[in-house]
Amino acid sequence: MVAHAKVLSDQEECIRLYEEVGEIFISSIPGPFMYNQANIFLVKPFVQNYTTTSADSSTGWPG
Repeated sequence: MVAHAKVLSDQEECIRLYEEVGEIFISSIPGPFMYNQANIFLVKPFVQNYTTTSADSSTGWPG
């Protein structure tokens, strides 16, 4: 279903399929998600070609 949704040109149908896949995924897990770490940070506009490393994700701070 995900592969089919990726190539659709009808955005409403694509969203419907992704939501259906999400419902199937959530209903098939044995327990709730307890933790979801998202390391979101800002980089100054003058910084170019900045890439993160695996060490960045464990601290939550870039660099």
